[in-house]
Amino acid sequence: MYCETTRLSLFSSSGCRRFKPVLAFLGICTLFLCFVCFGVEANEEFIPEVPPAWLKVGTYAEYRCALSDVNFWRLEKAGAESRFGWECINLSDHVATLNFTLFGFFRNGTTIFQKNTIGYIDVNTRNLICSNGTVVGKTALWLPPYMKKGQKVVVYGKAPDEGVAECFFSGGVSARTCQGYQESYLITTHGLGITGGFDMDTGLCQDLSGSYGHLGFDEMTLLFELTATNVDLGPRYLRTEILEFLLRTVPITVPIIIITLIAVILYRKRRKRKKRLQERHLETSQQKTSLPA
Repeated sequence: MYCETTRLSLFSSSGCRRFKPVLAFLGICTLFLCFVCFGVEANEEFIPEVPPAWLKVGTYAEYRCALSDVNFWRLEKAGAESRFGWECINLSDHVATLNFTLFGFFRNGTTIFQKNTIGYIDVNTRNLICSNGTVVGKTALWLPPYMKKGQKVVVYGKAPDEGVAECFFSGGVSARTCQGYQESYLITTHGLGITGGFDMDTGLCQDLSGSYGHLGFDEMTLLFELTATNVDLGPRYLRTEILEFLLRTVPITVPIIIITLIAVILYRKRRKRKKRLQERHLETSQQKTSLPA
């Protein structure tokens, strides 16, 4: 009996019709994988506000800061320093009550001045609220975490006079903090001269330039470094710590290594030379003893 076998080609018109659902499914999967692996640009996209999970009663942060007071500049030459700090003293519903402090001191502990004020922040919006309920505008003590390059966020003020910042560097950089180097994202406001770095994992401010009149401190112009906080900033950014270690130790270790290598090489050459002289002396002695008397 003769039995004819029909082979259906995938590339024939009948094969394409039969495998069309499979091909469509594979195409959708390919697009999904490309979206996941390569992502999309976040240009001109405002990042949503996220209430900080780490904010509790007792949470605090302190920064080394710069003042515009000329007299204090002169005191800095004599060893004076200035600090700005805030502490959450109450958290009711979505409103946090913060105690802001600005103080100057000498390194021996003598206080030069101290200024305190109370502020209220809506943790859902970062709006600073006066005691009479008036909204002053956004504050940038913290921002949403994990901002991506191109994303935008309001850092101060309220409509229509909002200060909008854009993330121009996301990850791969770090800032020195009280918990070691921490990964950062960097923001800037075009034309307004405000730049800052924020912790990638928590969104807590690491350093920030600009005006702080909305907090009641017109004399403060810059936050340099996060010097104290009980917020867990996450693991240290080891890349920077390793580079700093190498930069700190290489200028010392490289000359020592070079000198050691030179000393080892010279010592080995000297040993080889001494060994050759001893061998020659031994050969000469043997030749003398082998000669007839």
